Amino acid sequence: MTETVRPAAGRGARERILTAATRLFRAQGIVATQMEAVAAAAPVSKRTLYKHFRDKSELIDAYLQQRDRRMFTEQLGSDEDARGQILALFARTSSDGPIGACPFVAASTEFPEPGSAPHRAAVRHKRAFQERLQQLVAGAGVENPDQVGALISLLYDGAISRSQTLNDPRPLEEARDHVAALLGPE
Repeated sequence: MTETVRPAAGRGARERILTAATRLFRAQGIVATQMEAVAAAAPVSKRTLYKHFRDKSELIDAYLQQRDRRMFTEQLGSDEDARGQILALFARTSSDGPIGACPFVAASTEFPEPGSAPHRAAVRHKRAFQERLQQLVAGAGVENPDQVGALISLLYDGAISRSQTLNDPRPLEEARDHVAALLGPE
């Protein structure tokens, strides 16, 4: 009988849990992913999992907060080169691997009740995303930044959904060309 070796609990357990949850949520869906599967993939004991996250709703909340922070710090965190940051959202090649669905669209789809915590988190993210795009558009010196930022937000959501469905980066590339036209010349 082979014994599974698990890393020591404590150091890095929370990060391993979130990494495993992210991988499983993207592959299987949020609702379909069982806590036991997250513990096994982390790998941590169920006790350690529940020490960090009292229940699945806390894990989902932490997952969505992490995704939200990454987008706003890594992708849209600077006011420098506003145009470049916006266009970089649409940069994807077929060598990047499978195109994943937007985690916030997935959360609102899997939790359609508007009062549910994942759905509310998705709404907050989508509103903040549009507001940030509007700020960046204004920073790029484009006229009507509220209207243009809202349009770019719609183009992004549609392009990422279509690219994920088709597993093809071309919708993102086409949307990027339209966004570049909306932003005007450099």
